[in-house]
Amino acid sequence: MTFGHETTSTSLTAARIYGNGEIEEALGETYALGGLKIATKVWPSAPCAHGQENLAPTFRASLNALQVDKVDIFYLHAPDFTTPFEETLKAVDELYRGGLFNKAIRAVQLFGLAGHLDPPDLQATRIRSSDHVPRHAIRDLKTTAESLGISLVDATLRWMVHHSDLGPHDGIVMGASSVSRLKSNLDILAHGQPLPKEMVMAFDAAWDHVQPACPSYFKTEGVIKTYLPTAPDSSS
Repeated sequence: MTFGHETTSTSLTAARIYGNGEIEEALGETYALGGLKIATKVWPSAPCAHGQENLAPTFRASLNALQVDKVDIFYLHAPDFTTPFEETLKAVDELYRGGLFNKAIRAVQLFGLAGHLDPPDLQATRIRSSDHVPRHAIRDLKTTAESLGISLVDATLRWMVHHSDLGPHDGIVMGASSVSRLKSNLDILAHGQPLPKEMVMAFDAAWDHVQPACPSYFKTEGVIKTYLPTAPDSSS
């Protein structure tokens, strides 16, 4: 928290599942420092976790642990395929109308259900899975980075800032294993320059290797087929 005040950081993100709630409690105890926006997430740790009966109590437990009346952003940590998305959005909408958070996820628009939730400022989260990254793709990236005198962490963060599809209104959610690593990462994000062409091409080649094995995180197509109402027959 203290370090956050010494940098350009403006927000911190927690989650109910982190440390079985202890992370939120620790943040709550130090939140008197003020000045930083807080976001939190609810993970679908049990069936119907994002249903109307369960989502609100879990989210309110986060507010109590954080010792705040509201958070800046409320995230659904992962899809809950045991709950119809319409029901989840209604539960989120009730929390928003109760003044418990400022912004919601933009994922509602991916499902064509934005009408169920109308906070004025919607946020998006982009997630890639690294579980299936072949070792040779990592090896080739490291080799190229080392030949250019760049660490792979440096190259990765600079790629996200300058060469990915992230736009001016997107953000990067980042963690670190130590304060020193966090400082280094933030410095790269703030001051890192666009990468040499060779490094960008290496990332493109790595993506070509891993794309066939990279799963769709949101499984959008399946959710749409399961939860969206069938369009009316135009002939009737």
